[in-house]
Amino acid sequence: MARPMNWLKNLLRNAEKIASLVMAKAQELGGEVTGEHGVGITKIRFLTPEKMEAFREFKNLVDPRNIFNPAKLTQRELPVSPFTFSFNRLIQDIRQSGLSDKERLIDLLSNVQFCTRCGKCRQYCPMYYPEQSLLYHPRNRNLALGALIEAIYYSQVNHGKPDPGLLAELRDMVEHCTGCGKCMAVCPVKVPSADVALDLRGFLEDEGGGGHPLKSRLLHFIAGNPATRIPKMAKAAAFGQSMQNKFLGLLPSAWTSRFENPAFSGPGPRPAYLNLMEVLHLEKGAFFFPQLPPEELAGPVGKIGAGASAASGDPAVSASGVKGTVL
Repeated sequence: MARPMNWLKNLLRNAEKIASLVMAKAQELGGEVTGEHGVGITKIRFLTPEKMEAFREFKNLVDPRNIFNPAKLTQRELPVSPFTFSFNRLIQDIRQSGLSDKERLIDLLSNVQFCTRCGKCRQYCPMYYPEQSLLYHPRNRNLALGALIEAIYYSQVNHGKPDPGLLAELRDMVEHCTGCGKCMAVCPVKVPSADVALDLRGFLEDEGGGGHPLKSRLLHFIAGNPATRIPKMAKAAAFGQSMQNKFLGLLPSAWTSRFENPAFSGPGPRPAYLNLMEVLHLEKGAFFFPQLPPEELAGPVGKIGAGASAASGDPAVSASGVKGTVL
């Protein structure tokens, strides 16, 4: 749910006032004002005239034609307004537009704009693979999603429909989210990154950017009766994985070592063909967890219930009168 814009404006205004007081005090004590990426346009008002003059002399020496970043750090007021991405500005632009799906885009942006960029989600995300890309874990993906949605919005305003290339970039990004929710469990502000990815997949489908038509038809087929079709598709995938393992075992290692995709560089996992419900024979009985309320079934115990498709989630009382939860 989006937070009131007035609340956010007041928060940012107060933060700027406090930051100015802290920086002024630092200079009063003989310190310097800078940031992790230098002085920048937001802190130039704290730069002394002597330092600006020294920088101006250096820039005239190395860039006499003033090609690189004209007026940057050499004068306090820039001749043109610099562009910096802003969730708030983008949400305001979309809200004022006449797009039919603007509320959908606003909801998506509102869900990710409060990401603090702390990166705690990184080590928990199964898509975090530094050797290939740093883009797909939630912290970086949320930042990139904002820029991508902005580009899609402006292409839709200017051309009447989103640019197919941008939709392809967005699809590549959201398809690298498994929807496991591990990121939200450790997120200090509980950004629902998995829900955002699922909503974006729906947006891509509606805009005709869902990928290959066969894939879209298959996903719609599964969604029509997930309780029955997902187990069957899982068994089919397990069978396909088994056949792939046998086939890859016949190929020379000199060939498989050249494959960039790790799924084809060697045999994969050895899957079974029984789901958890069949392994545990839950059709013959049920589990009873004493003193365990339903809201605590989010851990390993909950995974058993979800995998078995038998979770009732209702508090129960055993024959001995002990409260708990039945699966």
